[in-house]
Amino acid sequence: MTLSHKATLLSKTIPLLLLALIACGPLTESRSPETPYLTIPFDTASVIASMNIVESLNRLDLIDKECKHKSSKLGKLDTLDLMYISYACDCPNWVIPSEYEYAESLNKGTLYSLYEGFYLEPAHQSVAYCDNSKIIGNLHLTGNIIRFIGKKYLEDGYPQNAHFIDPDPPKGKVFRYYAFEIQRPFVVWGPPVLIEGGLEAGGTSASQLMVKAVMK
Repeated sequence: MTLSHKATLLSKTIPLLLLALIACGPLTESRSPETPYLTIPFDTASVIASMNIVESLNRLDLIDKECKHKSSKLGKLDTLDLMYISYACDCPNWVIPSEYEYAESLNKGTLYSLYEGFYLEPAHQSVAYCDNSKIIGNLHLTGNIIRFIGKKYLEDGYPQNAHFIDPDPPKGKVFRYYAFEIQRPFVVWGPPVLIEGGLEAGGTSASQLMVKAVMK
């Protein structure tokens, strides 16, 4: 069964790139001298283009190569549009947008995510959206929606090779995916930008840039 919740959540009619927000704390100590900083003003469209974001990948060919032991634990092939929700915990962060928004209207969004949200498990490193530190740092922002094609594990548990900080994270639904497509518009963390008036007297501090790509 294919789920489609995008129609009421996204607008794909505005052909422009715009600056959404400048946020985050000083990063001066963690940056290497070779890393360039942006200075205001700058071209937002060029910044996003330089990030080389992989917006879609398809490895459905991997399905036929999976062992019978793995296949027996999985349900039928499905397509899910999942929205990322940021929590300060190791929790199932991916939710079905319309269901989450309804739960949120009842002040039960967190409970919905905990019991109905998904962990993601890439079927192969080539589609490891969640394991790619460059992508995860850029796109894991509340409200971003990604279309995943894959199979849900028949039993709740944890994604394979997951890296949790919590020694006892909650079990949850696990969706093993073979393909993904980032849905526009989406928000990304960009490179650091120099701003005047840092914590040091008379100095400058570096903050990350959050930009929004709004395109057809």
